[in-house]
Parts: sequence; structure tokens; C-alpha cells
Amino acid sequence: MGKNFRSAQIPLSMVGLPKLYDIPPREYLDKLKHSMQSLGQMLPIVVDENYKVFEGQGSQRVIVARELGWETIRATVVYETNI
Repeated sequence: MGKNFRSAQIPLSMVGLPKLYDIPPREYLDKLKHSMQSLGQMLPIVVDENYKVFEGQGSQRVIVARELGWETIRATVVYETNI
């Protein structure tokens, strides 16, 4: 099995967070929020083909983007292949 990747703007409403995700302190999220308001999204999140965020690959950015009212987020989508 291999992996294919593609970049995409995906709807935030379809993005799932890892089940065991620990929400970071509010202070950290507020700093990230300020950064994303000022600079935009610097790094894409990384999701599987069902748009679930891989652990450690953008959960905080998803939370903040939702707080900012964004409808989409830039992502690298990872697909499993049979090659």
C-alpha cells in the first residue's frame, strides 16, 4: 500500500478532530488566533481521505479557524492506494 497526497481547500464543517485530542490552554489558542488573523494560515493541516486530522497535524488550527468563522481550511489530504 502506498500514499498519495493532494492540497485542497476543504470545508471546516467536514473536518474531524482526533478522539483523544487534548485542547491546549486558552492562552495558546488566543496567540494562534491572533497569528491566523494577522498572517492567515501559514501551514496546511494534514487529514485522511475522510477529512479527519492526523494527531499533531493541525487540530489547534481547526479550532481557531472555526472560532474565526472560516468556512474552509487549507489541507494536505492523504489517500491510501493499493500500489
